[in-house]
Amino acid sequence: MQLIFAKWVVCVEPDHAVHQNYCVVLKGDEIVDVLPSAEARTKYSSVADRFEGGESHVVLPGFVNCHTHSAMTLLRGIADDLPLMPWLTVRAPPARVGPLQDPS
Repeated sequence: MQLIFAKWVVCVEPDHAVHQNYCVVLKGDEIVDVLPSAEARTKYSSVADRFEGGESHVVLPGFVNCHTHSAMTLLRGIADDLPLMPWLTVRAPPARVGPLQDPS
């Protein structure tokens, strides 16, 4: 088990709450508990493998990549060899099949 202590724990479920001086308890890659730090030290002290965190940390349990560009998955494989800006400005809108042309 791993205990991650933080100054703030921002929980999306169930109440969108921001908890101060809290702990997130992990067993493998699963969150098994979110509770006050003092309570976690007592409850899990004998079974914890690692203790991590700090006085100024923010933990977002269950955070999944929310910065996504779902529509761009449709363009996977189109001009993968290009740098980002030429891909965005020339190839992606609209997805072109022909030769790459300089937009200037």
